[in-house]
Amino acid sequence: MRDIFPGFYLPSDEEFKELWNTCVFILDANVLLNLYRYPQQARDDLLNVLHKISDRIWVPYQVALEYQENRLRVIAEQIETFGKVRKVLADTEDSLNKGLKPLQLSKRHPVIRTDTLIQDVTKVFNGFRAELKELENKQPDVYNVDKLRDKIDILLSGKIGSPPVSQEELDKVYEEGQVRYKRQQPPGFLDEGKNKQEEDECYAYNGLHFRRKYGDLILWYQIIEEAKKREDFKNILFITDDDKPDWWWIVESRGEKKIGPRPELVEEIKSKAEVTLFFMYNSEHFMEYAKQYLGIKIKEESIAQVRDWARLRREAELWKLKPWQYSQIEMVSEVERSNVQSAVLAMMVDNKLKFIHNPVNKPTNDMSAFPDATSVAGSKYKRVDPNGNAYTAGDKDGYVLYHHDIIADGSDKTTVNYVTSRYTLGTYTVDVLGKVTQVTTGYE
Repeated sequence: MRDIFPGFYLPSDEEFKELWNTCVFILDANVLLNLYRYPQQARDDLLNVLHKISDRIWVPYQVALEYQENRLRVIAEQIETFGKVRKVLADTEDSLNKGLKPLQLSKRHPVIRTDTLIQDVTKVFNGFRAELKELENKQPDVYNVDKLRDKIDILLSGKIGSPPVSQEELDKVYEEGQVRYKRQQPPGFLDEGKNKQEEDECYAYNGLHFRRKYGDLILWYQIIEEAKKREDFKNILFITDDDKPDWWWIVESRGEKKIGPRPELVEEIKSKAEVTLFFMYNSEHFMEYAKQYLGIKIKEESIAQVRDWARLRREAELWKLKPWQYSQIEMVSEVERSNVQSAVLAMMVDNKLKFIHNPVNKPTNDMSAFPDATSVAGSKYKRVDPNGNAYTAGDKDGYVLYHHDIIADGSDKTTVNYVTSRYTLGTYTVDVLGKVTQVTTGYE
């Protein structure tokens, strides 16, 4: 069966060892472009791995072209992110001020004062803005010397495949691509709707016209053609950060599980180019297994940073966000978590609480029931208000962030808000000391 259906079988442990010891490593354009997006440590560690295997690296011409075609756009995204983060800060400050102003607490409430809170928030935000400015000044812009590209140039010197010989060759790929995509034959059929605007659908270089939606198919054909010509291409590892199922064999089993390359891809490259072993990794797993099979030292933090970037990208694609918004998701989530934490602490101070006696341990986004919705008014857990007046059964239970009953007057009509709206985007739990944990961000 294995000889007849090779695509449905993963390499054995011994075959994986052979693969890593003898294979050609082929890089996709997204692996090179993501180097611009990773934190410095992750970037340096991944580059270090690539340099250690540089004598076995090869990239199709299409990969190198797509890298050059998209490089400045990716750099510009990183610059644009600074402005977007500033806007998040400004919007957060504005929301806080607008939310507190109508309450007129200095006139309407005997104990709650927010002046210090506003001053502290402004001080922290201004400090972060100054840090942001320093980082922005160090960030390479599109017109600066690209030191990262210099390193990539050295890495790929003499390792780039041949370009298409003619427009006719490309047009033949496009004709075959139409048929393959209709059949949903991998790779690339999920790029069918890519760049529907006519001006974006094609680009030209060196007298040839390239259609973006067939980019994956072009590079796949170039890998197969190179493997036909070279004896050292019998074992291949393809490193790609494209996680779509027109490349990957994905099975739903308590969540999506990537098994390996699509069986059709394995069968095609084996039958057309007599390749013995073909497998794929994304950058995260490539770094993990490089430690195992090649003995290369890689910091776990670097692998985690690459993993986090991939997670943010998937979330951004799920919510149809633009590339510069990937890191903004994390920023917005952290701002919300910080706001909820600050609100809990402010509520505890106002109510003279040393502990949250009945902390919410089931994740919720309802701030009218958080952090403690069950301490009964008049009980030992909610005995007196900040002025020392005794709560009674007519007062509202709990210590909450939205519509909190802070005055013991026998009713639940005198309430205050420590947050601007009842529902948050993320969900939260809290412990007895008032420490808030963000369980979900709302972007999953």
